[in-house]
Amino acid sequence: MRVTLKDVAVEAGIHHSAVARVLRGRDAKLRLSPRRKQEIRDAATRLGYRPNSAPAATVSGKFNSIALVAGNGDTASTLPQQLVYGIAKALGERDKQMVITRMNDAMLTDENPAAVVLAQPFV
Repeated sequence: MRVTLKDVAVEAGIHHSAVARVLRGRDAKLRLSPRRKQEIRDAATRLGYRPNSAPAATVSGKFNSIALVAGNGDTASTLPQQLVYGIAKALGERDKQMVITRMNDAMLTDENPAAVVLAQPFV
């Protein structure tokens, strides 16, 4: 089960809105000691809290996702499964996710805008 801000708040004994502000680094105006702020961060770490990036992504338009697109015919991916798992793990450690999908080979042409965009090297 996913650990929420409310779970961290209960663990730290403080209101969840204060927890949110501390964990997002927007706590300059909060009347909490540096020690108390650290206790909140420690509680989050202890519980394994990870922020839910979906709400922020809908506001910013940045989804921190990498797409692996494979064809379903002659261009079908032959990447080893362990390599794909390794990429996904490395992305997860950087708070990014991998989306794997297939695209009809007929769509993977130089004339298709999606294929042109997908062919660009991104880092």
